[in-house]
Amino acid sequence: MACQLAENAKYPAVPGVLSEAHHNQVVTFGGAFAAAGADDDDIFRDRVEDEADVRLRLVLLRDDDGDASSRRAQVSEEVAGERSVPTTVLRAEGASPAERLASLVCLIDFATVYLAILQGIDPSPVAPIDDVKRRLQMLDRGQVP
Repeated sequence: MACQLAENAKYPAVPGVLSEAHHNQVVTFGGAFAAAGADDDDIFRDRVEDEADVRLRLVLLRDDDGDASSRRAQVSEEVAGERSVPTTVLRAEGASPAERLASLVCLIDFATVYLAILQGIDPSPVAPIDDVKRRLQMLDRGQVP
C-alpha cells in the first residue's frame, strides 16, 4: 500500500509489518503528526476553509487467520486510538488466498489512483524515477549528471 500511495498519488507513507512495526513505526503515534488537531472538540464547525493539517493515520491490511498478528493488530488500534491517531482497517475478502490478496490489491490500487485524481495529479508519470535512472546511467558511463 505504501508503494502504491507513493507511485500513484505521490503521497508519502511508512510501511511496517507486525510485529516489527511495534518496535519502530509505533513510536510515530507520539510524534507531531499524531497530535495535530487532536484537541478539536467542535464537530459541528464548518471545516471548508480550514487548512488541512498533515495527519498520521494507521491503516491495517488484515487477512485474519487467528494467528498472533490479530492480537497485535488489536493492540495497534488501541494504542493509536489513545493517541488520537485514526485507524482504518481493510479486510481481505474471498474464499482462497489469491482472492483475498486480490481483494486488497484492487482496493488499494483504486484508492491510490482516486487519491491522485482528487489532488489533480496524473498517476501515470514517474518523472523522479526516470530522472534517477538517467543519472545512474550517466554515472555508469563516467559522466557527471
